[in-house]
Amino acid sequence: MAQLNPKLSHAEKARDCHCVTQDFNSCISYYSISNNSAVGRFRMEESEAKRLSLELMEASKAAYLTTIGPDGFPYTRAMTNLRNKSQKPQLISLFRDHQEDFLIIFSTNTSSTKVKHVRENPKVSVYYSDPEKWQGVMFGGKIEVVPEVELKRVIWEDGMERYYPSGYDDPDHTILRLRPRMAKGWDGQKFTTFAFKIS
Repeated sequence: MAQLNPKLSHAEKARDCHCVTQDFNSCISYYSISNNSAVGRFRMEESEAKRLSLELMEASKAAYLTTIGPDGFPYTRAMTNLRNKSQKPQLISLFRDHQEDFLIIFSTNTSSTKVKHVRENPKVSVYYSDPEKWQGVMFGGKIEVVPEVELKRVIWEDGMERYYPSGYDDPDHTILRLRPRMAKGWDGQKFTTFAFKIS
């Protein structure tokens, strides 16, 4: 492990590390010097990482779904976050037993580009964040198209008919379900990275 550069003040170290807290002592546990630039970080404990990940899932205003197109490029779009407790309190019970597997569900149009993408390549990532706190988590795995009419009914709410005129069982209404296999994230409050696998 590289030694601290004694010529830099705490403020300079925090600045060079892009530490948003400006509190060097609390935000990094090791410090390396490369080409006269400082980079600091430490790994978060898995239990804390999972707790933060759930908090972000349940508070993020949107979920950002990235699929891979036939041209090999990633396509990212904002999706309604069905796990947001304040926006979707009626769905809290749906996810109550999914605190450990981080289940993700989306409602979308069957005719959408994203559905075409995942039918050809189910590998996706989903990102949740709190920009004001510089916190975020990305989940990765293989997503699936779910033909469960009952699940469509459960997540249905007034206003969705503008997307699905025929109701929750509209042929153009599709449910996507991701059981993520991994998560990677960042906590800018503590200048911390984290990663964990999901069984």
